[in-house]
Amino acid sequence: MNETGAESPRPVRTPVARIVSLRVKNFRCLKDVTLDFTGPLTVLVGPNGSGKSTILQVLGFISFLLRFNLEETVKKFGTLRELKSLGGQAEPIVIDIEQTLDAGYEGDEPNQIWHIELDEIDGKPFISREWAKTLATGNFTYPSLPEGKYFDFERNIGKCSIPKNGINESIISNSLWNSYSKQAEAVINEYDKITNAQIQGGQILHNEITFLQLSYILKLCPLAGFFQFVGSINTYMLTPEIMKKASNGSIENWLNEDGSNLPNFLLFWQNNKPHIFDKLIATLQKLIPQFDSLKINARDDIITIEFKDKYFKENLPGRYMSDGTLRLLAILAAVYWKSLGFHFIAFEEPENYIYPKFVPDLIEIMREEGAKLQTLLTTHSPLLLNHLSADEVRVIGRGKDGFTQIWNPADDQLITDLENGNLGDLWLEGHGGFGDALRNLNLRSRNPKQKNAKT
Repeated sequence: MNETGAESPRPVRTPVARIVSLRVKNFRCLKDVTLDFTGPLTVLVGPNGSGKSTILQVLGFISFLLRFNLEETVKKFGTLRELKSLGGQAEPIVIDIEQTLDAGYEGDEPNQIWHIELDEIDGKPFISREWAKTLATGNFTYPSLPEGKYFDFERNIGKCSIPKNGINESIISNSLWNSYSKQAEAVINEYDKITNAQIQGGQILHNEITFLQLSYILKLCPLAGFFQFVGSINTYMLTPEIMKKASNGSIENWLNEDGSNLPNFLLFWQNNKPHIFDKLIATLQKLIPQFDSLKINARDDIITIEFKDKYFKENLPGRYMSDGTLRLLAILAAVYWKSLGFHFIAFEEPENYIYPKFVPDLIEIMREEGAKLQTLLTTHSPLLLNHLSADEVRVIGRGKDGFTQIWNPADDQLITDLENGNLGDLWLEGHGGFGDALRNLNLRSRNPKQKNAKT
Protein backbone atom coordinates (compact mmCIF):
# COMPACT_ATOMS: atom_id res chain seq x y z
CA MET A 1 0.00 0.00 0.00
CA ASN A 2 1.03 3.62 -0.52
CA GLU A 3 1.05 6.46 1.99
CA THR A 4 -2.68 7.16 1.52
CA GLY A 5 -3.55 3.58 2.43
CA ALA A 6 -4.62 2.68 -1.07
CA GLU A 7 -3.19 -0.39 -2.73
CA SER A 8 -0.17 0.49 -4.84
CA PRO A 9 -0.43 -0.26 -8.56
CA ARG A 10 1.42 -3.39 -9.60
CA PRO A 11 4.54 -2.84 -11.69
CA VAL A 12 3.83 -3.62 -15.33
CA ARG A 13 6.23 -5.45 -17.61
CA THR A 14 5.92 -6.54 -21.21
CA PRO A 15 3.90 -9.81 -21.27
CA VAL A 16 5.94 -12.77 -22.44
CA ALA A 17 5.57 -16.49 -23.14
CA ARG A 18 8.66 -18.68 -23.17
CA ILE A 19 9.64 -22.32 -23.13
CA VAL A 20 11.91 -22.64 -20.10
CA SER A 21 13.14 -26.18 -20.65
CA LEU A 22 12.64 -29.27 -22.79
CA ARG A 23 13.47 -32.72 -21.44
CA VAL A 24 13.44 -35.70 -23.78
CA LYS A 25 13.97 -39.38 -22.97
CA ASN A 26 14.28 -42.32 -25.34
CA PHE A 27 13.83 -40.39 -28.62
CA ARG A 28 16.47 -41.50 -31.14
CA CYS A 29 19.88 -40.21 -29.99
CA LEU A 30 18.24 -38.26 -27.14
CA LYS A 31 18.45 -40.95 -24.46
CA ASP A 32 17.97 -38.46 -21.63
CA VAL A 33 18.72 -34.78 -22.27
CA THR A 34 17.47 -31.44 -20.97
CA LEU A 35 17.71 -28.27 -23.02
CA ASP A 36 17.39 -25.11 -20.94
CA PHE A 37 16.40 -21.82 -22.57
CA THR A 38 17.64 -18.59 -20.99
CA GLY A 39 16.21 -15.98 -23.34
CA PRO A 40 14.48 -15.25 -26.64
CA LEU A 41 17.35 -16.64 -28.76
CA THR A 42 19.05 -20.03 -28.37
CA VAL A 43 21.56 -21.52 -30.83
CA LEU A 44 22.61 -25.17 -30.95
CA VAL A 45 26.11 -25.91 -32.23
CA GLY A 46 27.81 -29.26 -32.64
CA PRO A 47 29.24 -31.77 -35.13
CA ASN A 48 27.16 -33.57 -37.74
CA GLY A 49 25.09 -36.31 -36.16
CA SER A 50 25.27 -34.83 -32.67
CA GLY A 51 21.49 -34.46 -32.24
CA LYS A 52 20.73 -30.85 -33.22
CA SER A 53 18.18 -31.77 -35.88
CA THR A 54 16.63 -34.38 -33.58
CA ILE A 55 15.78 -31.68 -31.05
CA LEU A 56 13.97 -29.77 -33.79
CA GLN A 57 12.23 -33.00 -34.75
CA VAL A 58 10.96 -33.46 -31.18
CA LEU A 59 9.52 -29.93 -31.19
CA GLY A 60 7.87 -30.55 -34.55
CA PHE A 61 6.53 -33.90 -33.30
CA ILE A 62 4.92 -32.33 -30.22
CA SER A 63 3.44 -29.40 -32.12
CA PHE A 64 1.94 -31.72 -34.75
CA LEU A 65 0.58 -34.04 -32.04
CA LEU A 66 -1.23 -31.16 -30.36
CA ARG A 67 -2.71 -29.95 -33.65
CA PHE A 68 -3.81 -33.38 -34.87
CA ASN A 69 -3.61 -36.73 -33.09
CA LEU A 70 -1.18 -39.54 -32.36
CA GLU A 71 -2.12 -41.65 -35.37
CA GLU A 72 -1.49 -38.81 -37.83
CA THR A 73 1.72 -37.85 -36.01
CA VAL A 74 3.15 -41.35 -36.30
CA LYS A 75 2.31 -41.40 -40.01
CA LYS A 76 4.32 -38.21 -40.51
CA PHE A 77 7.31 -38.83 -38.23
CA GLY A 78 7.62 -42.63 -38.16
CA THR A 79 6.53 -45.39 -35.80
CA LEU A 80 7.43 -45.18 -32.13
CA ARG A 81 9.61 -48.25 -32.57
CA GLU A 82 11.62 -46.33 -35.17
CA LEU A 83 11.81 -43.23 -32.99
CA LYS A 84 12.87 -44.93 -29.76
CA SER A 85 16.53 -44.89 -28.76
CA LEU A 86 18.66 -47.97 -29.40
CA GLY A 87 18.21 -50.35 -26.48
CA GLY A 88 15.09 -48.50 -25.30
CA GLN A 89 12.31 -50.51 -26.92
CA ALA A 90 10.92 -51.58 -23.55
CA GLU A 91 10.62 -47.99 -22.33
CA PRO A 92 8.25 -45.21 -23.43
CA ILE A 93 9.26 -41.99 -25.13
CA VAL A 94 9.01 -39.26 -22.50
CA ILE A 95 8.77 -35.52 -23.16
CA ASP A 96 8.51 -32.73 -20.59
CA ILE A 97 8.01 -29.10 -21.59
CA GLU A 98 8.17 -26.35 -18.99
CA GLN A 99 6.82 -22.96 -20.00
CA THR A 100 6.45 -19.60 -18.34
CA LEU A 101 3.44 -17.42 -19.04
CA ASP A 102 4.14 -13.96 -17.66
CA ALA A 103 1.04 -11.79 -17.66
CA GLY A 104 3.15 -8.67 -17.31
CA TYR A 105 2.72 -7.96 -13.59
CA GLU A 106 5.30 -8.32 -10.87
CA GLY A 107 5.01 -11.79 -9.36
CA ASP A 108 2.89 -13.29 -12.15
CA GLU A 109 5.35 -15.90 -13.36
CA PRO A 110 3.46 -19.21 -13.23
CA ASN A 111 5.59 -21.93 -14.77
CA GLN A 112 3.58 -24.80 -16.23
CA ILE A 113 4.82 -28.28 -17.04
CA TRP A 114 3.28 -30.72 -19.48
CA HIS A 115 4.46 -34.34 -19.35
CA ILE A 116 3.62 -37.04 -21.89
CA GLU A 117 4.73 -40.67 -22.31
CA LEU A 118 4.21 -42.51 -25.60
CA ASP A 119 4.40 -46.26 -26.14
CA GLU A 120 2.98 -48.97 -28.35
CA ILE A 121 1.42 -52.42 -28.06
CA ASP A 122 1.49 -54.75 -31.06
CA GLY A 123 2.62 -51.85 -33.20
CA LYS A 124 -0.28 -49.57 -32.17
CA PRO A 125 0.81 -46.30 -30.53
CA PHE A 126 -0.91 -44.94 -27.46
CA ILE A 127 -0.38 -42.35 -24.73
CA SER A 128 0.66 -44.34 -21.69
CA ARG A 129 0.71 -41.37 -19.32
CA GLU A 130 0.06 -37.64 -19.42
CA TRP A 131 -0.08 -34.97 -16.78
CA ALA A 132 0.11 -31.21 -16.45
CA LYS A 133 0.73 -29.00 -13.47
CA THR A 134 1.47 -25.44 -12.48
CA LEU A 135 4.40 -24.45 -10.31
CA ALA A 136 4.19 -21.50 -7.95
CA THR A 137 7.41 -19.57 -8.44
CA GLY A 138 8.68 -16.30 -6.99
CA ASN A 139 5.97 -13.97 -5.66
CA PHE A 140 3.26 -16.07 -7.25
CA THR A 141 -0.13 -14.41 -6.84
CA TYR A 142 -2.08 -15.37 -9.96
CA PRO A 143 -5.28 -16.80 -8.38
CA SER A 144 -6.66 -18.79 -11.31
CA LEU A 145 -3.56 -20.97 -11.56
CA PRO A 146 -3.18 -22.76 -8.23
CA GLU A 147 -0.09 -24.85 -7.69
CA GLY A 148 -0.48 -28.55 -8.34
CA LYS A 149 -1.54 -31.01 -11.02
CA TYR A 150 -4.55 -30.34 -13.19
CA PHE A 151 -4.76 -33.84 -14.52
CA ASP A 152 -2.83 -37.09 -14.33
CA PHE A 153 -3.90 -39.94 -16.58
CA GLU A 154 -2.14 -43.27 -16.89
CA ARG A 155 -3.55 -45.76 -19.41
CA ASN A 156 -7.10 -44.39 -19.06
CA ILE A 157 -6.96 -44.33 -15.26
CA GLY A 158 -6.37 -41.01 -13.58
CA LYS A 159 -7.81 -37.90 -12.11
CA CYS A 160 -8.50 -34.36 -13.20
CA SER A 161 -8.29 -31.29 -11.02
CA ILE A 162 -10.82 -28.62 -11.98
CA PRO A 163 -10.40 -25.10 -10.56
CA LYS A 164 -13.68 -23.49 -9.47
CA ASN A 165 -13.77 -19.70 -9.32
CA GLY A 166 -10.01 -19.64 -9.35
CA ILE A 167 -9.63 -22.06 -6.46
CA ASN A 168 -8.61 -25.68 -6.78
CA GLU A 169 -11.48 -27.08 -4.69
CA SER A 170 -11.78 -30.70 -5.69
CA ILE A 171 -10.22 -33.66 -7.40
CA ILE A 172 -12.60 -35.58 -9.59
CA SER A 173 -12.10 -39.13 -10.82
CA ASN A 174 -13.18 -40.78 -14.03
CA SER A 175 -16.44 -41.86 -12.43
CA LEU A 176 -17.57 -38.23 -12.36
CA TRP A 177 -17.01 -37.70 -16.05
CA ASN A 178 -20.64 -38.78 -16.67
CA SER A 179 -21.83 -35.30 -15.78
CA TYR A 180 -19.66 -33.93 -18.58
CA SER A 181 -20.50 -36.61 -21.16
CA LYS A 182 -23.16 -34.75 -23.12
CA GLN A 183 -21.06 -31.61 -23.36
CA ALA A 184 -17.97 -33.64 -24.23
CA GLU A 185 -19.74 -35.71 -26.88
CA ALA A 186 -21.08 -32.58 -28.58
CA VAL A 187 -17.65 -31.01 -28.70
CA ILE A 188 -15.93 -34.20 -29.82
CA ASN A 189 -18.44 -34.70 -32.63
CA GLU A 190 -17.59 -31.21 -33.86
CA TYR A 191 -13.84 -31.87 -33.74
CA ASP A 192 -14.00 -35.53 -34.71
CA LYS A 193 -12.13 -35.15 -37.99
CA ILE A 194 -9.15 -33.70 -36.15
CA THR A 195 -9.14 -35.56 -32.85
CA ASN A 196 -10.76 -38.97 -33.44
CA ALA A 197 -11.43 -38.98 -29.70
CA GLN A 198 -14.35 -40.79 -28.12
CA ILE A 199 -16.05 -40.84 -24.78
CA GLN A 200 -17.70 -44.03 -23.57
CA GLY A 201 -19.39 -44.45 -20.23
CA GLY A 202 -17.93 -41.21 -18.94
CA GLN A 203 -14.35 -42.37 -19.58
CA ILE A 204 -11.95 -41.04 -22.18
CA LEU A 205 -10.33 -43.52 -24.51
CA HIS A 206 -6.95 -41.89 -24.13
CA ASN A 207 -5.02 -43.26 -27.10
CA GLU A 208 -5.56 -40.80 -29.94
CA ILE A 209 -5.93 -37.23 -28.70
CA THR A 210 -3.89 -35.76 -25.85
CA PHE A 211 -5.78 -34.86 -22.72
CA LEU A 212 -4.27 -31.39 -22.98
CA GLN A 213 -6.15 -30.95 -26.28
CA LEU A 214 -9.40 -32.25 -24.84
CA SER A 215 -9.17 -30.17 -21.67
CA TYR A 216 -8.61 -27.09 -23.84
CA ILE A 217 -11.62 -27.91 -26.02
CA LEU A 218 -13.83 -28.52 -22.98
CA LYS A 219 -12.33 -25.62 -21.00
CA LEU A 220 -11.69 -27.95 -18.07
CA CYS A 221 -8.38 -26.45 -17.02
CA PRO A 222 -6.72 -23.07 -17.55
CA LEU A 223 -3.91 -24.26 -19.79
CA ALA A 224 -5.15 -22.58 -22.96
CA GLY A 225 -2.04 -20.43 -23.27
CA PHE A 226 0.22 -23.45 -22.92
CA PHE A 227 -1.69 -25.44 -25.52
CA GLN A 228 -1.77 -22.55 -27.99
CA PHE A 229 1.92 -21.68 -27.57
CA VAL A 230 3.35 -25.21 -27.83
CA GLY A 231 0.83 -26.26 -30.47
CA SER A 232 1.90 -23.38 -32.71
CA ILE A 233 5.63 -24.22 -32.71
CA ASN A 234 7.09 -24.14 -36.23
CA THR A 235 10.35 -25.83 -37.23
CA TYR A 236 11.79 -24.85 -40.61
CA MET A 237 14.20 -26.66 -42.91
CA LEU A 238 13.86 -24.34 -45.89
CA THR A 239 14.87 -25.66 -49.30
CA PRO A 240 15.47 -23.13 -52.13
CA GLU A 241 14.91 -25.73 -54.87
CA ILE A 242 11.40 -26.36 -53.56
CA MET A 243 10.60 -22.69 -52.91
CA LYS A 244 11.42 -21.71 -56.52
CA LYS A 245 8.55 -23.76 -57.89
CA ALA A 246 5.22 -22.13 -58.72
CA SER A 247 2.42 -23.06 -56.32
CA ASN A 248 -1.06 -24.31 -57.01
CA GLY A 249 -4.00 -23.36 -54.89
CA SER A 250 -5.01 -20.21 -53.05
CA ILE A 251 -3.86 -17.82 -50.36
CA GLU A 252 -2.45 -19.52 -47.24
CA ASN A 253 -1.74 -17.79 -43.94
CA TRP A 254 0.96 -20.21 -42.81
CA LEU A 255 4.37 -21.30 -44.12
CA ASN A 256 5.20 -24.97 -44.62
CA GLU A 257 8.34 -26.26 -42.91
CA ASP A 258 10.16 -26.67 -46.25
CA GLY A 259 8.88 -23.36 -47.65
CA SER A 260 7.02 -25.12 -50.47
CA ASN A 261 4.03 -22.75 -50.20
CA LEU A 262 6.07 -19.54 -49.95
CA PRO A 263 4.22 -17.87 -52.89
CA ASN A 264 0.83 -18.67 -51.28
CA PHE A 265 2.06 -17.34 -47.94
CA LEU A 266 3.47 -14.11 -49.41
CA LEU A 267 0.25 -13.56 -51.34
CA PHE A 268 -1.62 -13.55 -48.04
CA TRP A 269 0.64 -10.80 -46.66
CA GLN A 270 0.53 -8.79 -49.88
CA ASN A 271 -3.29 -8.81 -49.95
CA ASN A 272 -4.21 -8.85 -46.25
CA LYS A 273 -1.29 -7.42 -44.26
CA PRO A 274 0.39 -4.91 -46.58
CA HIS A 275 2.28 -3.23 -43.71
CA ILE A 276 4.02 -6.54 -42.93
CA PHE A 277 4.68 -7.12 -46.62
CA ASP A 278 6.18 -3.61 -46.90
CA LYS A 279 8.32 -4.26 -43.82
CA LEU A 280 9.65 -7.41 -45.46
CA ILE A 281 10.50 -5.52 -48.67
CA ALA A 282 12.21 -2.72 -46.73
CA THR A 283 14.40 -5.19 -44.84
CA LEU A 284 15.48 -6.92 -48.06
CA GLN A 285 16.27 -3.55 -49.64
CA LYS A 286 18.42 -2.68 -46.63
CA LEU A 287 20.32 -5.98 -46.68
CA ILE A 288 20.63 -6.39 -50.47
CA PRO A 289 21.41 -3.07 -52.21
CA GLN A 290 20.42 -4.28 -55.70
CA PHE A 291 17.02 -5.62 -54.56
CA ASP A 292 14.19 -3.29 -55.62
CA SER A 293 10.75 -4.84 -55.21
CA LEU A 294 8.68 -7.98 -54.90
CA LYS A 295 5.31 -8.91 -56.39
CA ILE A 296 3.15 -12.01 -55.99
CA ASN A 297 0.88 -12.93 -58.89
CA ALA A 298 -2.11 -15.29 -58.98
CA ARG A 299 -3.31 -16.41 -62.40
CA ASP A 300 -5.40 -19.48 -63.25
CA ASP A 301 -4.81 -20.98 -59.79
CA ILE A 302 -1.04 -20.65 -60.23
CA ILE A 303 0.78 -18.41 -57.75
CA THR A 304 4.23 -17.09 -58.65
CA ILE A 305 6.85 -14.75 -57.23
CA GLU A 306 8.29 -11.89 -59.27
CA PHE A 307 11.10 -9.60 -58.18
CA LYS A 308 12.81 -6.55 -59.61
CA ASP A 309 16.53 -5.89 -59.60
CA LYS A 310 17.60 -2.23 -59.53
CA TYR A 311 19.81 -2.85 -62.56
CA PHE A 312 16.90 -3.86 -64.82
CA LYS A 313 13.52 -2.41 -65.82
CA GLU A 314 11.64 -5.69 -66.13
CA ASN A 315 10.45 -7.94 -63.33
CA LEU A 316 12.13 -11.33 -63.14
CA PRO A 317 10.46 -14.65 -62.23
CA GLY A 318 11.16 -15.99 -58.76
CA ARG A 319 13.02 -19.00 -60.14
CA TYR A 320 15.82 -16.59 -61.14
CA MET A 321 16.21 -15.31 -57.58
CA SER A 322 19.43 -16.46 -55.93
CA ASP A 323 19.16 -19.27 -53.40
CA GLY A 324 20.46 -16.99 -50.65
CA THR A 325 18.01 -14.18 -51.38
CA LEU A 326 15.09 -16.61 -51.57
CA ARG A 327 16.04 -18.29 -48.30
CA LEU A 328 16.53 -14.92 -46.60
CA LEU A 329 13.09 -13.89 -47.88
CA ALA A 330 11.48 -17.02 -46.40
CA ILE A 331 13.24 -16.66 -43.03
CA LEU A 332 12.23 -13.01 -42.68
CA ALA A 333 8.65 -13.79 -43.72
CA ALA A 334 8.41 -16.50 -41.05
CA VAL A 335 9.99 -14.29 -38.36
CA TYR A 336 7.75 -11.30 -39.04
CA TRP A 337 4.69 -13.55 -39.19
CA LYS A 338 5.31 -15.36 -35.93
CA SER A 339 6.35 -12.19 -34.07
CA LEU A 340 2.81 -10.85 -34.40
CA GLY A 341 1.90 -12.98 -31.38
CA PHE A 342 3.65 -15.08 -28.74
CA HIS A 343 5.31 -17.90 -30.67
CA PHE A 344 8.25 -20.30 -30.77
CA ILE A 345 10.08 -20.79 -34.07
CA ALA A 346 13.09 -22.92 -35.06
CA PHE A 347 15.37 -22.86 -38.11
CA GLU A 348 17.79 -25.51 -39.31
CA GLU A 349 21.11 -23.80 -40.19
CA PRO A 350 19.68 -20.41 -41.28
CA GLU A 351 23.10 -19.27 -42.53
CA ASN A 352 23.08 -21.76 -45.43
CA TYR A 353 23.15 -20.07 -48.89
CA ILE A 354 23.22 -16.61 -47.27
CA TYR A 355 26.04 -14.11 -47.82
CA PRO A 356 28.07 -14.21 -44.58
CA LYS A 357 27.86 -10.44 -44.00
CA PHE A 358 24.06 -10.74 -43.76
CA VAL A 359 24.25 -13.23 -40.88
CA PRO A 360 24.84 -10.65 -38.08
CA ASP A 361 21.91 -8.56 -39.39
CA LEU A 362 19.68 -11.63 -39.41
CA ILE A 363 20.61 -12.43 -35.81
CA GLU A 364 19.91 -8.84 -34.78
CA ILE A 365 16.46 -8.95 -36.42
CA MET A 366 15.63 -12.09 -34.43
CA ARG A 367 16.73 -10.33 -31.24
CA GLU A 368 14.61 -7.27 -32.10
CA GLU A 369 11.54 -9.49 -32.56
CA GLY A 370 12.32 -11.34 -29.33
CA ALA A 371 9.77 -9.46 -27.23
CA LYS A 372 7.14 -11.90 -28.48
CA LEU A 373 9.13 -14.41 -30.51
CA GLN A 374 11.33 -17.18 -29.06
CA THR A 375 13.80 -18.51 -31.63
CA LEU A 376 15.90 -21.68 -31.74
CA LEU A 377 18.63 -22.13 -34.37
CA THR A 378 21.06 -24.87 -35.30
CA THR A 379 24.37 -23.91 -36.87
CA HIS A 380 27.83 -24.92 -38.01
CA SER A 381 28.87 -21.31 -38.63
CA PRO A 382 31.73 -19.80 -36.59
CA LEU A 383 30.72 -16.40 -37.99
CA LEU A 384 27.22 -16.73 -36.57
CA LEU A 385 28.64 -17.82 -33.19
CA ASN A 386 30.92 -14.77 -33.15
CA HIS A 387 27.83 -12.60 -32.87
CA LEU A 388 26.35 -14.45 -29.91
CA SER A 389 26.91 -14.36 -26.18
CA ALA A 390 27.84 -17.55 -24.34
CA ASP A 391 24.43 -17.80 -22.65
CA GLU A 392 22.71 -17.86 -26.07
CA VAL A 393 24.66 -20.98 -27.13
CA ARG A 394 24.24 -24.65 -26.29
CA VAL A 395 26.94 -27.11 -27.36
CA ILE A 396 25.73 -30.54 -28.43
CA GLY A 397 27.80 -33.68 -28.83
CA ARG A 398 27.86 -37.40 -28.17
CA GLY A 399 28.94 -38.86 -24.84
CA LYS A 400 30.92 -42.04 -24.34
CA ASP A 401 27.68 -44.04 -24.57
CA GLY A 402 26.98 -42.61 -28.03
CA PHE A 403 23.96 -40.58 -26.94
CA THR A 404 23.53 -36.82 -27.05
CA GLN A 405 24.70 -34.51 -24.28
CA ILE A 406 24.11 -30.77 -24.01
CA TRP A 407 26.43 -28.26 -22.41
CA ASN A 408 26.11 -24.53 -21.71
CA PRO A 409 29.40 -22.72 -22.45
CA ALA A 410 28.33 -19.90 -20.11
CA ASP A 411 28.95 -22.36 -17.25
CA ASP A 412 32.66 -22.37 -18.10
CA GLN A 413 34.61 -19.53 -16.52
CA LEU A 414 37.41 -19.71 -19.10
CA ILE A 415 34.98 -19.37 -22.01
CA THR A 416 33.27 -16.33 -20.52
CA ASP A 417 36.67 -14.77 -19.75
CA LEU A 418 37.89 -15.32 -23.33
CA GLU A 419 34.57 -14.68 -25.06
CA ASN A 420 34.75 -11.04 -26.27
CA GLY A 421 32.33 -11.77 -29.10
CA ASN A 422 34.46 -14.53 -30.64
CA LEU A 423 32.74 -17.74 -29.62
CA GLY A 424 33.07 -19.12 -33.15
CA ASP A 425 36.86 -18.81 -33.03
CA LEU A 426 36.98 -20.45 -29.59
CA TRP A 427 34.81 -23.28 -30.88
CA LEU A 428 36.99 -23.97 -33.91
CA GLU A 429 40.21 -23.79 -31.89
CA GLY A 430 38.90 -26.03 -29.11
CA HIS A 431 39.68 -23.65 -26.23
CA GLY A 432 38.75 -24.59 -22.69
CA GLY A 433 35.75 -26.87 -22.36
CA PHE A 434 34.19 -25.50 -25.56
CA GLY A 435 35.44 -28.52 -27.47
CA ASP A 436 36.56 -28.98 -31.05
CA ALA A 437 34.10 -28.36 -33.89
CA LEU A 438 35.50 -31.29 -35.87
CA ARG A 439 35.23 -33.94 -33.18
CA ASN A 440 32.74 -35.26 -30.68
CA LEU A 441 32.86 -33.19 -27.56
CA ASN A 442 33.86 -33.89 -24.01
CA LEU A 443 30.92 -32.00 -22.60
CA ARG A 444 32.16 -31.85 -19.03
CA SER A 445 33.14 -28.28 -18.31
CA ARG A 446 36.78 -28.22 -17.24
CA ASN A 447 36.59 -24.71 -15.81
CA PRO A 448 33.34 -24.47 -13.87
CA LYS A 449 32.30 -21.11 -12.54
CA GLN A 450 32.74 -20.76 -8.81
CA LYS A 451 29.43 -20.38 -7.03
CA ASN A 452 29.14 -18.50 -3.76
CA ALA A 453 32.87 -17.94 -3.67
CA LYS A 454 34.16 -16.21 -0.57
CA THR A 455 36.34 -13.16 -1.00
